[in-house]
This record gives sequence, C-alpha cells and structure tokens, in this order.
Amino acid sequence: SPIHAVYLGGVVTVEKCELKGTSTDLQVEASIPLDRARSFRASATGNIDLHLIQLLYPEWDSAGQVRLDVAAEGALAQPSVHGTVRVIDAVVQPPRAPLGAQKLNAEFAIHNGRIDIQSFTGEVGGGTLSAQGFATFQPAVQFNLRLSAKEVRLRYPVGTRAVLDGNLLLTGSRDSALLSGRVVIDRVSLTRD
Repeated sequence: SPIHAVYLGGVVTVEKCELKGTSTDLQVEASIPLDRARSFRASATGNIDLHLIQLLYPEWDSAGQVRLDVAAEGALAQPSVHGTVRVIDAVVQPPRAPLGAQKLNAEFAIHNGRIDIQSFTGEVGGGTLSAQGFATFQPAVQFNLRLSAKEVRLRYPVGTRAVLDGNLLLTGSRDSALLSGRVVIDRVSLTRD
C-alpha cells in the first residue's frame, strides 16, 4: 500500500503501511522526532520470507519465515523494545561454511532490554540442535546461552568426517565471555589425503 510520511513540529510520522511480496506481508508504522532528546515509537508486525537474505547475499541458501510482532518506544539511545519474534522452518546455509541449519524453529521474547529464548530447535549436519537462555542489550550486552547438539556430522577440515555430540555454555559480556562445556566425538574418519 502507499507509504505516507508526515512532517509536523519536528516529528516525522510514517502512517501504517504494508510491504507485501512473495510470502512476505509486513505492516510498519513509526513516529520519529528529529530532536534526539524526544521520544519515538515504532512497530512492525507480519511475516518476512527468509529467501530475501539472498538479495543481500546471493550465494547463500535460505528459506523459511520470520514472524514479527515488535514495538519500540522511548529515547533513541535506550528504547524500550518489546514483542515476539518467531522463526519458522528456516534454512540457512552460508557458502563455504562447514555447517548449515535446516528445519530451524525458534521463538524469542523481547522485553525490558532482554531477549529470552522461549524455544529453539533445528537440524544441523543431519543431527539436532537446541538452545536455551537469554541475552540483554540494555543497559549493557550480557548473555547466558546454552547450546546442545546430538549426532551432528561435520565435514571439516577437508578430508575429515566427524559425528559430534555436545553441550556448550556461553556466558558473560562482549568484553569478557566464557565458553565452557563438552564436545564428544562419537565417530571420526579420514581420507587418505
């Protein structure tokens, strides 16, 4: 639908508009002051086709959906963001990466500067992957994330095949993070080269 923007009293208001395409239907609205000291508000709801990743990165393989219901308001420097983001049957395979993800389904809740993983499962290298935990982005970036993998096949480096199970925990901040846990190599094979 048409995008209408109104400028009045130092505030740019984008009236509710709809962006539509193949498997994508997104409604967006916002009110943004040009004076950074004043409060803004914005919201986005709808579906985004992950195939759009290929517009930015043509060599990637991607599919699936992201469902948004997110709103933000307050000061631009520290907005209050809340809502949910759902990933549905996603496929993401970067080129030359040893692993890609398939059948990725996840739900994230955003509230008071924190993102909680409500659910996160997928297939990686023919095995299963799950995650739990949270990350904060206000007042500072901190995280507590647990990743579990079962029967993941890894073909890296070239000529090596391994089947892995693992439980990893990543905690801390951008400046001081700790990765701990255990990775078990169930099977490994090497080519003559």
